[in-house]
Amino acid sequence: MGRLAGPTSRQRGARDWKAQVEFARAQRVFDRPPPPVGSLPKARRRSALLAIIGEGMMVGWRHTPPLTPGLRDLLDAGLAGINRRFRTPDVDMSGRNVIVPTPKGRAFLAANPADAEALAWISQAIAARALP
Repeated sequence: MGRLAGPTSRQRGARDWKAQVEFARAQRVFDRPPPPVGSLPKARRRSALLAIIGEGMMVGWRHTPPLTPGLRDLLDAGLAGINRRFRTPDVDMSGRNVIVPTPKGRAFLAANPADAEALAWISQAIAARALP
């Protein structure tokens, strides 16, 4: 006996699965909040980024912001450094990129504390994946 014409149940299942994955990927784009309106002056943006970085912020890894021009600006100005082998007593994150503030960056943040509006703007930009 021969096979009946038409797709098999395995082929139909593969198509259904691919359609579900494609739909889920498309929905992720719509789940993001809108990017913030306008932009911040350079000093406010730098102080807000340094405040959010805190003791260290992972970049370029899953669910973390990429190394954007705004973060590179901190690196170029010497306000932050990139630590490629970062370890804490609790977690071993070796091999991942972490931006850490330098003493110059800590002094800049102490002289120019970040205000709530700038922190909210940077947080919304990170959530919307629109960090400058």
